[in-house]
Amino acid sequence: YLAFDFTGVVYLLVGLVALRAAWALGSGPEAWALLQAQFANPIYVAFHAVTLAAVIFVGVRFFRLFPKAQPARIGPAKPPPRPVVHAMLYAAWIGITAGLVAVLGGIIP
Repeated sequence: YLAFDFTGVVYLLVGLVALRAAWALGSGPEAWALLQAQFANPIYVAFHAVTLAAVIFVGVRFFRLFPKAQPARIGPAKPPPRPVVHAMLYAAWIGITAGLVAVLGGIIP
């Protein structure tokens, strides 16, 4: 539980970094270039690696618990087996992530 709670602190810090980035964007090209140069610092790179680990940790935990929270029946239909629900969730997660990487990487305009 402590590791899960720690991710909240990580998300708070990510939010503050996002606010800082938005402020730099509004302050002009020089401020944005300076912020990008600061993001190349190994401390920021390590922080973003920790953030990635926190997101994966929470995502895996959510996907593991999600099928258990579903009702046994939805009207006359039964939900698919838990392994199928897990596979669909992970496929959607990987697909959305790949799409975002493609858009942010400039592969898809």
